[in-house]
Amino acid sequence: MKNLKKVKDISFDFEVNFSESDQIALKKLSSLAQELTGVQLIERHQSMIASRLIKRLSQLELDSLSDYVDYFYANRKNESPKLVSLLTTHHTYFFREFSHFEFIQNKVLPTLIPTIKARSEKKLRIWVAACSRGQEVYSLAMFLDFHLKRLESNLQYEIYATDVDSESVTIAKNGVYLRKELKEVPLNFIGDHWAKGTGEIEAYVKAKTSLRNHCKFQIGNLLELKPGSQPNEKFDIIFCRNVFIYFSFDQIKSISQELLARLSSEGYLFIGISESLSTLKLPIISPGPSVYRHNAQHDATLNGKAIELRKQLIPSSQSKPGSVVTKNLRVLCVDDSPSILTLMKQILSKENGFEVIGTAKNGIEAYKQVQALKPDILTLDIHMPEQTGIEYLEKNFKFGHPPVVMVTSVSRENADLAGKALSLGAADYVEKPALTNLLERGEEIRNKLRCAILSFSQPSRLNLDQSFQVKKSITNPDSKLRVITLPLSSRTKLKAFFKDLKGSQPHSILFIEGAKDALTAFAEVLSSETGRIINYSKNIPSELKSNEITILDFSSSVQKLWEKYGKGRKISVIVFGDVSQRVSEKLLLFQNSQLLLEDLGSGMGAKALMEIASDVVPTTSFAYLSTEFLVQDQITNESLQLFEKQSKDRKAV
Repeated sequence: MKNLKKVKDISFDFEVNFSESDQIALKKLSSLAQELTGVQLIERHQSMIASRLIKRLSQLELDSLSDYVDYFYANRKNESPKLVSLLTTHHTYFFREFSHFEFIQNKVLPTLIPTIKARSEKKLRIWVAACSRGQEVYSLAMFLDFHLKRLESNLQYEIYATDVDSESVTIAKNGVYLRKELKEVPLNFIGDHWAKGTGEIEAYVKAKTSLRNHCKFQIGNLLELKPGSQPNEKFDIIFCRNVFIYFSFDQIKSISQELLARLSSEGYLFIGISESLSTLKLPIISPGPSVYRHNAQHDATLNGKAIELRKQLIPSSQSKPGSVVTKNLRVLCVDDSPSILTLMKQILSKENGFEVIGTAKNGIEAYKQVQALKPDILTLDIHMPEQTGIEYLEKNFKFGHPPVVMVTSVSRENADLAGKALSLGAADYVEKPALTNLLERGEEIRNKLRCAILSFSQPSRLNLDQSFQVKKSITNPDSKLRVITLPLSSRTKLKAFFKDLKGSQPHSILFIEGAKDALTAFAEVLSSETGRIINYSKNIPSELKSNEITILDFSSSVQKLWEKYGKGRKISVIVFGDVSQRVSEKLLLFQNSQLLLEDLGSGMGAKALMEIASDVVPTTSFAYLSTEFLVQDQITNESLQLFEKQSKDRKAV
């Protein structure tokens, strides 16, 4: 295990110098993986193989990869599924490559529905041929449940799902996922299909029978497909996405031929967006990106009624196979963060099918822009000056208003704010992550904007399950702390911050830089303006009492504060405005705490703190984000162990 313990990076390109015996073992394991799954693992994958086997070797109390190879051959029947699970890739998420779902809505369903209606069974049949842990399957189930009820309510659907990894199939069949995974799903598809975990497993959700009854999961190896093998029925849609990259040319051709043999005459085969079958010389056509059909279509077999229905279902602008709507969605972005607005312009670029035609920093400006620019859709923050997002919806959202998608720091489960925004007409909700990784959420934002447009004119179930919405309060506030630094010029912003705080709060320490002689007077003025008891002290408090506020001199107190209260305590640090290099260096003491910086636009302040900042936001978001952080208690090891056991046992939430 000496070399293996050094392997921490599981990326394919990470290189480690293995011993000769380890290299021989790794080649044998690569051959075994190819034999069992068809996955091509070459020399550059050795570090990935080793990193994934470390835990398994520890469980088996083995010292080397060579020992594991011997163990595998001695226990091949029982160990094969475990090796397959370790060496196959499980990276997936809900509604991955959303353009395929748009294609199904705009082209596939209008084409297939007349044919399916003519059948006695009246059932749309789908095969997900590499289902991994089930996110793709349940995405299709949610999607079809929504659209089939809208297009043709008497049609049913059935999804047959297979994967070579038995553990993945078990997980998919159970349908338990982290709740945060579900937050990326467009809200109109969620409906009431998910049950929330309670108690120590409240971080998880389980698919209800309204989805699972439509899905059948089985272990299946794509390399074992052959004429007459299971499945041997015809499917209207086959998904086999993002798996061909692991196979050889001959394997891809063989698998594709077997998939097409199981595709109905009018069916559609979907592969990964980065994959192609164009070089295989198969009798297929491609009506869309990475979408394939049999070369010979059978429209002539449709009767006149079916052809007329198809014309009604397919918009005239999309009636030609492969045609797409080229009009960019015109977006008005409303947020008081100049940095967020800059990033939104990058996310919603013309290359991605969008155009940001205007911006606004509060609800009042937004209303004027809506009247002048007539946007197709709005993105709307909640915490903004002068008029919040909630106030904007209350005053302006009515029939004829363009759809609104909330893009905000507020948790979608917040009953007071998120629930209010949705009840007032917002079509969907994106939880804005830290400024530093907002671009990573670009696909989610674009998907939800498209869904809001596509379904806005149709009745939809936009009610977020009430069990998901909670009203949170800070527990054990005496065990927590809020540290605030600010210049005297930020007094007005600080007043608004304290006004936004609700309920019991932990002790707050205020550090005012460069105003040592004015701290007593500042405390008196601020106390009068906020209605809170605020005291200036030359010494740090002997104990931290909830709902109390103390002003301290930064230079003489910050080190002592950290030494007395900094360890083992949940601390939220808030920085108003810019700070000096000296203050930045001292605040590095709190780098394991939450650190919120004020978004000052291109002239970003506190640059020395940027690398460790939790978020960079306007001061209007400080109260919410700080409270949200302090509401959370530490996750106990017992909670994690409980879920690990629950995951292994695959019990219901």
